[in-house]
Amino acid sequence: MMKWGKFKAITISCLLSTVFIHSSMAITKNKKSIKIIINDWSSQIVLAKITGEIFKEQGYRVEYVGSKTNDQWFRLKTLKAHVQVEV
Repeated sequence: MMKWGKFKAITISCLLSTVFIHSSMAITKNKKSIKIIINDWSSQIVLAKITGEIFKEQGYRVEYVGSKTNDQWFRLKTLKAHVQVEV
Protein backbone atom coordinates (compact mmCIF):
# COMPACT_ATOMS: atom_id res chain seq x y z
CA MET A 1 0.00 0.00 0.00
CA MET A 2 1.30 3.45 -0.92
CA LYS A 3 2.04 5.85 1.88
CA TRP A 4 0.09 9.10 1.98
CA GLY A 5 3.22 11.28 1.62
CA LYS A 6 4.34 9.43 -1.49
CA PHE A 7 0.85 9.72 -2.98
CA LYS A 8 0.82 13.49 -2.35
CA ALA A 9 4.25 13.88 -3.94
CA ILE A 10 3.19 11.97 -7.06
CA THR A 11 -0.06 13.95 -7.31
CA ILE A 12 1.72 17.29 -6.97
CA SER A 13 4.30 16.22 -9.56
CA CYS A 14 1.56 15.31 -12.03
CA LEU A 15 -0.25 18.61 -11.48
CA LEU A 16 2.92 20.65 -11.91
CA SER A 17 3.82 18.72 -15.07
CA THR A 18 0.39 19.48 -16.50
CA VAL A 19 0.74 23.18 -15.70
CA PHE A 20 4.21 23.37 -17.27
CA ILE A 21 3.10 21.50 -20.39
CA HIS A 22 0.12 23.83 -20.90
CA SER A 23 2.31 26.88 -20.27
CA SER A 24 4.84 25.78 -22.87
CA MET A 25 2.04 25.03 -25.33
CA ALA A 26 0.70 28.55 -24.86
CA ILE A 27 4.14 29.99 -25.57
CA THR A 28 4.49 27.80 -28.65
CA LYS A 29 1.08 28.90 -29.90
CA ASN A 30 2.17 32.51 -30.05
CA LYS A 31 5.66 32.02 -31.52
CA LYS A 32 4.94 30.44 -34.89
CA SER A 33 2.14 30.92 -37.35
CA ILE A 34 -0.07 28.18 -38.70
CA LYS A 35 0.09 28.57 -42.47
CA ILE A 36 -3.24 27.91 -44.15
CA ILE A 37 -3.40 27.45 -47.91
CA ILE A 38 -5.70 29.72 -49.93
CA ASN A 39 -6.63 28.40 -53.41
CA ASP A 40 -8.47 30.23 -56.14
CA TRP A 41 -12.02 28.96 -55.61
CA SER A 42 -14.55 30.67 -53.38
CA SER A 43 -15.68 27.78 -51.15
CA GLN A 44 -12.07 26.97 -50.26
CA ILE A 45 -11.30 30.61 -49.46
CA VAL A 46 -14.32 30.82 -47.14
CA LEU A 47 -13.42 27.58 -45.33
CA ALA A 48 -9.76 28.63 -45.00
CA LYS A 49 -10.77 31.96 -43.45
CA ILE A 50 -13.20 30.27 -41.03
CA THR A 51 -10.52 27.75 -40.04
CA GLY A 52 -8.06 30.59 -39.52
CA GLU A 53 -10.48 32.37 -37.21
CA ILE A 54 -10.95 29.20 -35.16
CA PHE A 55 -7.17 28.86 -34.75
CA LYS A 56 -6.91 32.55 -33.79
CA GLU A 57 -9.57 32.08 -31.10
CA GLN A 58 -7.45 29.25 -29.70
CA GLY A 59 -4.47 31.62 -29.40
CA TYR A 60 -2.54 30.65 -32.53
CA ARG A 61 -1.10 33.08 -35.03
CA VAL A 62 -2.37 32.46 -38.56
CA GLU A 63 -0.81 33.20 -41.91
CA TYR A 64 -2.51 32.60 -45.24
CA VAL A 65 -0.47 31.22 -48.13
CA GLY A 66 -1.74 31.58 -51.68
CA SER A 67 -1.14 28.46 -53.74
CA LYS A 68 -2.24 26.90 -56.99
CA THR A 69 -3.89 23.51 -56.64
CA ASN A 70 -0.93 21.60 -58.09
CA ASP A 71 1.61 23.40 -55.88
CA GLN A 72 -0.21 22.85 -52.57
CA TRP A 73 1.06 19.30 -52.13
CA PHE A 74 4.69 20.44 -52.33
CA ARG A 75 3.98 23.22 -49.84
CA LEU A 76 2.37 20.78 -47.40
CA LYS A 77 5.17 18.21 -47.76
CA THR A 78 7.93 20.77 -47.19
CA LEU A 79 6.04 22.53 -44.34
CA LYS A 80 5.80 25.80 -46.26
CA ALA A 81 2.10 25.42 -45.44
CA HIS A 82 0.40 23.41 -42.70
CA VAL A 83 -3.32 23.22 -43.47
CA GLN A 84 -5.46 22.68 -46.57
CA VAL A 85 -9.11 22.60 -45.54
CA GLU A 86 -10.75 21.56 -48.81
CA VAL A 87 -9.32 19.11 -51.29
